Amino acid sequence: MVTATQPSKLTRREADIAVRLDRPTDPDLIARHLTKHKLGLFAAKTYLEKHEVTADSKCLDGRDIITYQHRVTPRHAEKICGLPITNARVTMEVSSAMMMLEATRAGIGIAELAVHLAENAPQLTRL
Repeated sequence: MVTATQPSKLTRREADIAVRLDRPTDPDLIARHLTKHKLGLFAAKTYLEKHEVTADSKCLDGRDIITYQHRVTPRHAEKICGLPITNARVTMEVSSAMMMLEATRAGIGIAELAVHLAENAPQLTRL
């Protein structure tokens, strides 16, 4: 088993099975939908004690955020959880969900996390 952010090339037999978040575009691959996961904005309680965060479309303006590296999730270049990040400060870019979870727990910033992971972290608050 290999866990990596770079997808294996199944057509080159680098792997027999791959679990991905995005649907493959290669017509020679057989894809099955496994599950849906909910995403939410989360921050550490320690971060929220120091920074006021409002619940509106501009809540990320001037805030510290943690995003995925562009090569991992290109959509994070413009928005997280549907909110624009144009005026936010990217304090950290990560390559895995676990790195993002740990950085958020450490109070580095606000992040878009899988609800099933973040809701089990008592240090985090969903925004």
